[in-house]
Amino acid sequence: IIFRSKIYDHQGGMKGMDQLTIKKILPLVEDNKWFWDTELVILAQWAKLKILEIPIRSVYGIENSTVRNWSDTIEMGASILKLLARERKVRKRIKELFPED
Repeated sequence: IIFRSKIYDHQGGMKGMDQLTIKKILPLVEDNKWFWDTELVILAQWAKLKILEIPIRSVYGIENSTVRNWSDTIEMGASILKLLARERKVRKRIKELFPED
């Protein structure tokens, strides 16, 4: 909601990109914990990359989760605020890396 994303699930499933694209966008991702894939997807949207969501059935149950409810929630909130703080700078860099045709 905060980033007006049209993606349903930023953290579930796999992510795939061609080598040239990932080499451009991955250095802009700063988070190295739970938020990294959300950040990657948001940056891809800012770059106007085509994103395809394919539903999957997960066999990884909640009983196997390593999420720590309170501390991970606080950390995720902090990561959102960090990306918001650097949004203008990142969008400018994305425009340089992915010029519109």
